[in-house]
Amino acid sequence: MARSPAAPPLLEGEELMDIPVEKRARKSMVVVRDANGEYCSGCVLKSKGKYTYVLTQSSFASGREDTLKICFFDQIEREASAFASGDTFCLLRTKRHTDCRPIKKMRGQVMPEPMVVFAPSSATSAYHIPGFVISESTAALDLRRNHINGSECYFLGTCHYAEKGFNGHCRLVGSPVFSLKGKVMGLIAGTCVKELNLYLGGYEIKVALLTSHMDGMLNAMLPKSDAAKKKIASRKKGGKFP
Repeated sequence: MARSPAAPPLLEGEELMDIPVEKRARKSMVVVRDANGEYCSGCVLKSKGKYTYVLTQSSFASGREDTLKICFFDQIEREASAFASGDTFCLLRTKRHTDCRPIKKMRGQVMPEPMVVFAPSSATSAYHIPGFVISESTAALDLRRNHINGSECYFLGTCHYAEKGFNGHCRLVGSPVFSLKGKVMGLIAGTCVKELNLYLGGYEIKVALLTSHMDGMLNAMLPKSDAAKKKIASRKKGGKFP
């Protein structure tokens, strides 16, 4: 019988307190909730002019567009409206929060290394969880063929979080994966198939979209016919998502 995979060594929460990632990242994180108190993760992509734009999971926002609220790091809560939506992620827009900070993308290649995610603990708060990048790419995971279209856009990480929302989806979808320097390596897009998580002792393998593919994801999401929305996603200095 094959040996079950062991969870990688992780930093304990106390060891992260003196590392800049917690201070740098907290102002970029939000919790998105509906009128019934159901909630999921989100992060600030842009905050400029009249609005703050937040990325979260489209499966949560779908059907709740008229009841969504965003809770920021300082407990300020704002009503939000749907701005654009894709298969996995969507963008919400709310009145500008002047003290929040957009996420900053990490440059360079993702490698196996410690990571940090912020998981929602309630409809108004989140806490940081240590984890580890276990594979820098999902491109070679299918043994039946050499390549799966789009698999080079994702990497794998593991952390001790398996909480699901009422819809059965992981509440971490839409949450950034931070390096210990506070830069974002990717966005959690889902959880690996159940069979891969059976022997991890409470840890789950998460699939994350590489930040190098975020611009393409956002461009595909934004309606090209709307000039105002295209301007927000433009590559002019100071006028693009981070």
